[in-house]
Amino acid sequence: LETHPIIQCIIDNDLEELQKLLQDNSIDQVYPCKKWNDDITPLIAAVINHKRNICTYLLQRGANPDVPSQNGFTPLHYVSLSKAPLRFVKKLLEAKAHLNVCYLQQPLTPLHTAAIKDREDVLKELIDAGALVTLFPINYPESSTHNKQLSQMIHVLLNSSNKHGENSLWLKLPQPVIILKINIFSFTKRSGNISTL
Repeated sequence: LETHPIIQCIIDNDLEELQKLLQDNSIDQVYPCKKWNDDITPLIAAVINHKRNICTYLLQRGANPDVPSQNGFTPLHYVSLSKAPLRFVKKLLEAKAHLNVCYLQQPLTPLHTAAIKDREDVLKELIDAGALVTLFPINYPESSTHNKQLSQMIHVLLNSSNKHGENSLWLKLPQPVIILKINIFSFTKRSGNISTL
């Protein structure tokens, strides 16, 4: 798998070359990327290589923030996978990226990926924007471990407050999410069957 020239010029931060190549190539097509062993969009390449100016340019050109890679990950997934700065989440949300998207290739939402990669900042941003907090699929490897981690992260967020002693997350979370948090704790403590929640 060789890296496509479009992806390579994003890695090299060569906006001028990218503009030329996009004259004859689709902005939302996926192209091979050797480093990630995935076919990715130019927007995903901008995210995983932390190229803010190219990300902004692509979004201004109308790049779709929901087009997944061949492996089923969107730019929002790749923020956590590539340890990209939080500002990329904000940019993608401004571009109306869908929060709860997942594909057949992999059953995880961007929120799940944030939990796996221990991105509390991304998790909070996604929840603030209205992302659904759901359990990991039962058939996903180590789902009970990941559910426990997700629960602990939400617990920390719910118990944290800003410098004024306020916690805006309580106001943004719907009641079912708070119940889910309690249920995950209950499930992980008793190690019972997930279907009994």
